[in-house]
Amino acid sequence: MEAVLTEGSVELELVVFKCGEFIVSIDSEEVSAIISTDEASDMGVNLLQIPGASDNGIEGDSKVIMFKDGYSDDGLYGIVADRLEDIISVNMDNLTTIPTLLEKAYKTKAFWAVAMTGGRLGNIFIINSYALNKKV
Repeated sequence: MEAVLTEGSVELELVVFKCGEFIVSIDSEEVSAIISTDEASDMGVNLLQIPGASDNGIEGDSKVIMFKDGYSDDGLYGIVADRLEDIISVNMDNLTTIPTLLEKAYKTKAFWAVAMTGGRLGNIFIINSYALNKKV
């Protein structure tokens, strides 16, 4: 993850998207590309699921957020974004850990933090792409 220093604070750049009913994000440093679902299908991309998100299938305007090369030895991976919301910078002071209760409820460590944005997007779960793939 590459942090941006601004006036003594550290910021994280997040790609924010909607997945089912959830608004989630991923560190922009983990993203190699954002492609159409048709391109992902042609490339044989392995699509990962967000725990707890409804699987309504891929819609026409859905995109696939591709993880960077080296993410996995067994192929290309990405996650379906029902709708891209924004790319935002969040001060690290505005991050909080995921409550243990949520980790237990979803039986996953696929999220590593919540960004408390206070803006129109509200609180945003940040995906741990490694744990999402490994189903940790």
